[in-house]
Amino acid sequence: MKSFKKPPVRELYSILVSDTQWNTFSIDFIVELPKFSKYDAIMMVVNFMSKRAHFVPIHMIVTMKEVVRLFLH
Repeated sequence: MKSFKKPPVRELYSILVSDTQWNTFSIDFIVELPKFSKYDAIMMVVNFMSKRAHFVPIHMIVTMKEVVRLFLH
């Protein structure tokens, strides 16, 4: 019979999960799209914990105040 050389099994540890959703996220912009219903860009907001994404149609020229307003909405 063949013996396998494996390292000893260690205790498993849980991955730390945040208590609140949308604690860590990213915002990306997809720009220079063909105009569709007066919008020509997309703001993509991704939650790292759940991998849930929101896609918001925007104008390519947008201020930071508008980005914050759209994110909070």
